[in-house]
Amino acid sequence: MTLQAVRAALLLAVSVLAAPALANNPGSSYVTANEAGCKVWAPSGLATSDYVPRYSGACKDGRAQGKGKLEWLLRYAELKPKAIWDGYFENGVFVGDAPSIAHIDPMPGDQYLVRLGALKGGGQLTLVDTSPQTGPMALCPAHTLAVFLDGTAATDDDAVKRLMQNAAQRYRVVCPSSLGNPLLEAYDVAIDINDKGRIPISIARARMEWPGSDISAYNNSASEAARIKQSQTAAQDRLAKSREQFDAFSHQNGIVTWVTAQQLDANPFKYEGKVVGIVVAMNRMLTRERALVDNATNEAGGTVQLAGITPDFPDRQHPVLVAARVGKRSAVQEAGGEEYTTIQKLAVLPCSLSDCSDLLGWQRGPNRINWGEPYPSSN
Repeated sequence: MTLQAVRAALLLAVSVLAAPALANNPGSSYVTANEAGCKVWAPSGLATSDYVPRYSGACKDGRAQGKGKLEWLLRYAELKPKAIWDGYFENGVFVGDAPSIAHIDPMPGDQYLVRLGALKGGGQLTLVDTSPQTGPMALCPAHTLAVFLDGTAATDDDAVKRLMQNAAQRYRVVCPSSLGNPLLEAYDVAIDINDKGRIPISIARARMEWPGSDISAYNNSASEAARIKQSQTAAQDRLAKSREQFDAFSHQNGIVTWVTAQQLDANPFKYEGKVVGIVVAMNRMLTRERALVDNATNEAGGTVQLAGITPDFPDRQHPVLVAARVGKRSAVQEAGGEEYTTIQKLAVLPCSLSDCSDLLGWQRGPNRINWGEPYPSSN
């Protein structure tokens, strides 16, 4: 048999061996590398039908493990080696001249999860590495330091930061010469590869400052969501309490309807003799016990005369809720004889905020006051 025929036969044999593992495989994956079925991890640049892997060495659970040699043969150049990997393998991944210090789980996209195990103070550390496609996986520098919280509350910022700092310290030991600012990510679920070849979405992020093991640019979506929820709950509680206070004020003073100063100004006869609630702000004092007050709701305009007050009545910047009995329209000499509807103060409930949202902020949707209509809580 001629040399040319021998090469052709060898090419055919290796091609037949490798074809099933490489078919329909456009990206990085495990491929069969010898007749015994031992598999190696092929980076995306080599996991194509152009290259045929040939492995000899230790194998464990169907994957190259420990000392071995792998040749990547270029199929269309009479099996000329594209790359020769002679060294150590971990879970089918070529790691170079020394055994790996951790278990490695390769991922599509030429990324590797290097599982360094438990951290001081709890949690698990996994390095996310990328590597040259034709050489050994590079442990350092890592792209990301992924921390599985493993029982630590994701909303506890102090605890999450401590674990991140512990991860940074561990990384300094493993990769003492690495530079840059690797990303730190924290996860509240185990860092495993899903059926799409991805790991879960992190709940917290930071940057490791080099040199040292300090962290910066920290943010935590879990704790932020908890703070927002807590704030919303507190806001709802405040609104509920303000509604209770509003209803109690209405009931205690026999308020049959809440009106605006504009409504009283337009038609006082509809409410004459009734006890109403009204939201007003000081216009100006007329006497020691009477003042002109303006409408202080979102409704436009309206001024009435409020009687039965004292000179320490709140100023214009501090609106009040007033329970008052509606009187007649009468001329006010102190205002040039102009007529105003008079209301007699029965009780006052001051607002803490200039827009009275502390007492009226609950008015939304079906809870909104129908100004001028009977108020339910007075029944």
